[in-house]
Amino acid sequence: METGISMDKAENKKLKYSVLYAEDDDAIRAGLHKILKVKFEKVFLAENGLEALEIYKKEKPDLVITDIVMPKMTGLEFAAEIKKITPDIQIILTTAHSDIKFFLDAIKCKISKFLIKPIDVDELLESVEEACAHIDMRKEIKKGEKLLSEYKKAVDAASIVSKTDKSGVITFANDEFCRISGYTRDELVGAPQNIVRHPNMPKEAFENMWSSILGGNVWNGLVENRAKNGESYWVEATIVPIMDENDEIVEFIGIRKDITELVLQEKELEKLKDRAMKESVDKAVKLNLKNIIELNPLPAFIIDEKDGVVEYNELFLSLFDSFADSQKIESIRSKKATLASLFLKEGLLKEYVESVIDWKDMLLGVDEDGEKLYLDDKNKSIFSPSLFECSQDGDKFWIVYLK
Repeated sequence: METGISMDKAENKKLKYSVLYAEDDDAIRAGLHKILKVKFEKVFLAENGLEALEIYKKEKPDLVITDIVMPKMTGLEFAAEIKKITPDIQIILTTAHSDIKFFLDAIKCKISKFLIKPIDVDELLESVEEACAHIDMRKEIKKGEKLLSEYKKAVDAASIVSKTDKSGVITFANDEFCRISGYTRDELVGAPQNIVRHPNMPKEAFENMWSSILGGNVWNGLVENRAKNGESYWVEATIVPIMDENDEIVEFIGIRKDITELVLQEKELEKLKDRAMKESVDKAVKLNLKNIIELNPLPAFIIDEKDGVVEYNELFLSLFDSFADSQKIESIRSKKATLASLFLKEGLLKEYVESVIDWKDMLLGVDEDGEKLYLDDKNKSIFSPSLFECSQDGDKFWIVYLK
């Protein structure tokens, strides 16, 4: 057997893989074993194909090097058997024969590479490094596939998910979509997405959506849908166009958050503003205010007449940086925070930067479209507050939602 390179060169870069080497010739097997054992962490040897198969089943090596012509079981037969166990196993075939049938059989068996005897060590080491690079790539792909699977599981568990083709025909619906719509998966898949469209939704809203996503843009919006039983449900929807390698749209994925309870609460709160609904107001104020904002998918908090933050949800707390805003976070948790200490103002409230906001004036008719809040000079995230007045035990409170 030709050596081609020195043993020092073989030791330059030890590979952290296991290899199974099957060869019936004692001299060749011993010679190549010397190189393989300094190149790999684990080396398993076999004198024939049948022994190699038993070792493979037990040890599951990362790479296989095998001769073709061996007693009891040929290298090609051995390769075919382990391909049934591990379809993507990397196999390097060695042979002293140049018969075209051997090569055709090797290709049919999806052999990674074959080497002609006498084996050139340079070529062998190059081949095993290529095989190990392929193993690394497969591991990364599997890791990515597993991660995507976990992401999908998380999204499926928390969201309403569907896929449609370019024409808007549903090609996938997750369990949550089936549950909230009342349709079975068989009823949804193959149906147009507008199977759940509610007549309350204006035609212009969907025209805007289609114009946006067909242009390759992500679309977000609040949508009222109608379930199979005719009842309304509301979702906060995100529609994402999926592109192929040529940046052509192949399908759309819709991810939706059920906000029906929130919308119904807001509708009820709107009704409560009417003085004619005072009796309903008295009943509603018995609700635990904190429970109301905890159900909200938006950052929300409750303030008292002195603009002190008396309740909040975790989404509101997440607006602040845990390091840079630690003092603000602590003041919120200890119920010592005021709006003036947490937010800066602009728009119609610009002149009140140094003073406490009179939220009562806002409720009495200040244009809500002009009201804006942002955290500080560094964080320019703009929020449009929605406010609802309520009272409890004679004290007034305001529920604030940030959009």
